[in-house]
Parts: sequence; structure tokens; C-alpha cells
Amino acid sequence: MPVSSNKNVGSPLVTGQGRYTSVAIVLHWCLALVLIAQIGLGFAMDRAGLPDALAFTVFQIHRALGVLILLLVMMRIGWRFTHRPPAFPVVGNAFEMRLAHGVHGLLYGLQVLAPLSGWALASASTLEIPLSFFGWFDWPLLPIAPTDNHEALFRSLHHIIVWSFAGLIVLHSAAAVYHALVRHDGVLRRMLLS
Repeated sequence: MPVSSNKNVGSPLVTGQGRYTSVAIVLHWCLALVLIAQIGLGFAMDRAGLPDALAFTVFQIHRALGVLILLLVMMRIGWRFTHRPPAFPVVGNAFEMRLAHGVHGLLYGLQVLAPLSGWALASASTLEIPLSFFGWFDWPLLPIAPTDNHEALFRSLHHIIVWSFAGLIVLHSAAAVYHALVRHDGVLRRMLLS
């Protein structure tokens, strides 16, 4: 019997078993798209020198997307707790496995902390602008006194969290591409709708 040159042929990853549920996959990719838009808007807010009217619009969209991200993350975590995910694939050496587990844990943590820190920043802002969810309703603010010191603290915290999160997203995306194009081990297919 000939031996295959690909040791992963016939593995659960390659044969399509061990996939995430359709709901988990849709939530993952919805979050990915909104997060990419959110990071782009945040960068534009900080760096682009937009005219005041456009800056305010971008600012409001950024805040509304933050609420949407928080809601999507809560749905994703709720789904994960009520629907067991597939077993983590054993690919690579022990260091790569620990790194993958660590990055996934940090991604979940920062998915929660990024919108929470933005919510705290909006609540601490001395401008006291209502946190509008795309004009449909105002999201309640946290009970934080709106002071310059609180606003500066939460702005710094939000920026640190978001830049850390962006770096992890790049690392996570690079790993997915590596598994798909170099390893050919089916890891990426676990998170794709068939």
C-alpha cells in the first residue's frame, strides 16, 4: 500500500470533521469584518485630520460599531459556552500549540476589553455626547464621572488595548494563511462555511 506524502491526508481536519458550527463561523467572520472597519475608523479618527463635520460622523459610527462589537462578542461567547467547539487541532510542536492557545485566549479577552474600554472612554468624556447606536437608541453610559483625568486614563487604556488587539489579529491572520498555504493541514477550513 503506497504511503501518502501528506501526513495530514485522512485526518479529521482534512476530511472536514472537527469544524465549528455555522453560527460560530458567521459570528467569527461578522466580528472580523466589523473589527477591521472599526480599526480603520479609529486610525482615521486619530491620524487623518478630517474636517469637523466628517470627524464627528466617523466618531459616532466608531462608537456605534463599538457597541455592535460588544453585542457580537457577547453572542459569540454565549454560543461558545452553550455549543462545544471542536477539539483544538494538534498541529506543530509544543511551543506552537502553547502559542496558538495563548493567542486565542488573548483574542477573546481583547475582544471584550476593547469595546468595554471604549464604552468607559465614552462615559468619561467631558463632552458628554450620548452614545447613539446608529441613531436608533442611546446606549447607556457607565457610571463614571466625566473628568479630564478619567477621559485621559480611559483613552490611553483603550489605545493600548486596541493596538495590542490589532497586533494579535495580524498574528492570527498570518497563522491562518500559514496553515492554509504552507502546512495544508485544514486548520483554516474549520472556520469556513462549506
